[in-house]
Amino acid sequence: MLLRIMVFVGTLIFVLGLYLLVKNYKNGKYIKGYGLLTYAGVAMVLLGVILLMEPVFTSLPGNLPKTVPLVIAICTCIIASKLLLEPTFLKNKIKRGVFIKNCTQCNKVFSFHNRLKVLINGYLKCSHCNAIYEPKHNVDRGIYFGIIFIANIIVFNHIIILNNFMLQIKWQTLMIMITYPLFDLLPHRWQRYERIS
Repeated sequence: MLLRIMVFVGTLIFVLGLYLLVKNYKNGKYIKGYGLLTYAGVAMVLLGVILLMEPVFTSLPGNLPKTVPLVIAICTCIIASKLLLEPTFLKNKIKRGVFIKNCTQCNKVFSFHNRLKVLINGYLKCSHCNAIYEPKHNVDRGIYFGIIFIANIIVFNHIIILNNFMLQIKWQTLMIMITYPLFDLLPHRWQRYERIS
């Protein structure tokens, strides 16, 4: 009964947030608070539905009862966050920073060494014209970090099972330290930078 109430309340929150989001979008505005409200509704409905479907998941073979709900939750949250927290259909109306492969001032390609300095300095600096770009902490960055963290847990709990707990923690920490910086080191279209000088 409690789970059904959760799904019902979550649906009401989702509908209310979506209505306010669309209403403001028609006026050319995006209010992130309404996006968060809608996202909270989606999360409540998702959690309630997954818990209600527990008998279906427990009947699956092997490790699927644990991994299927997690995969469904991750995929749904990724899609919902892209649509509600950083909508691409509003990209002309919201200042989001720009994808950077070359310097916007002198058109010099950023080298691996330039990108490596981002991890130390916290900003991207052109070695030719000294223009400075600051990384934007957008939803894509958060999604990447979340996926890496969850994938790390799944790998070391279901695929690579170590009997020594401390050894497992050390391997997980090492994998996180290697994979987290790749978001800034490798150029890709999800990176967003804003020129500050």
